[in-house]
Amino acid sequence: MDADRCDIRGLAFGFWSVPPPSQMELVHFTRSGIAKDVRMRMLICTGLVRSPLPTTCLQVASRLLLVWAVVDRFPPVTTSTPFYSSMLLAWSTTEVVRYSYFVLNLRGSVPSFVTWLRYNMFYVLYPIGITSEAVLVWKASEEAGEPWKWVGWGILGLYVPGSYVLYTYMIAQRRKVMNAKQMERRNRAVTQ
Repeated sequence: MDADRCDIRGLAFGFWSVPPPSQMELVHFTRSGIAKDVRMRMLICTGLVRSPLPTTCLQVASRLLLVWAVVDRFPPVTTSTPFYSSMLLAWSTTEVVRYSYFVLNLRGSVPSFVTWLRYNMFYVLYPIGITSEAVLVWKASEEAGEPWKWVGWGILGLYVPGSYVLYTYMIAQRRKVMNAKQMERRNRAVTQ
């Protein structure tokens, strides 16, 4: 970077001599950090991650696979497609809502709109994310050649049951949480 000119990317990180991280570095850092969900679930049992361990492991494994074995190994065929952007958009939106909900829940006060977002956005975001991930795995497996092509196709075969498990788990969670909220509203209405 030329020292005499102002680069807005450098301003965003508060440094003039250190370039900002690339998009890929940010994806590696944030997606690899999701493994903490598994560690917290297995080791600490803090209650922050309340989903069952197999469900958490399935989601974390698919994201680590996408970041390290697919996108990192085959960037020309994966990052140049709209599916890469839609995958990142689905992941990012999901995590912002999810962790906002967790933080507010720890405080003991979750606004109803955050609860609604947490338990309804997955209807749209999961299909976008899962479809994007599957297309990227397919593109990378085509590029990889034999025998890795077959490994990629095997992974795609696991996406159908894995997606079903994650999606139906969220539907059950939504039903449980939203029904409890509805009962809460009814009880408040009766007591008033």
